[in-house]
Amino acid sequence: MKSLILVALIAFSSANAGIGGASGGHVNFQRESTFVSPLFSKSLCFDGVDFHAKVKKCVKWTNDDERRCIESETIEAVQPQESTRERCDKYTDDGCQLWKTVPFIQSEVRKIDIIEDDRVVANKFVKVKECK
Repeated sequence: MKSLILVALIAFSSANAGIGGASGGHVNFQRESTFVSPLFSKSLCFDGVDFHAKVKKCVKWTNDDERRCIESETIEAVQPQESTRERCDKYTDDGCQLWKTVPFIQSEVRKIDIIEDDRVVANKFVKVKECK
């Protein structure tokens, strides 16, 4: 049943490409500075403590102003379910003046917004699959 719902969500988001689709629900892999969608990633899984996914990481950049990736490799990314992140606690006209370490907790149950005509029409919840 869960597989059928997932297929329907993917079909719905593909059918509405350009005017709608699915948004959100991604897992943030902090060290790799990337997000992974539980709807579209075949490698994303949760082992009860950490999220795991295969992601592309740039290993060679151009030296020009555009800074484009010219070589990448696939790596195994790991993100703890419970970690910390830095958040600006005091802004001024000159930018952030005080950074604060705060908890960063991600659930294996992810909320996906279903979008149609540039507005959210429904929410679906998807559970990240278990690692085998």
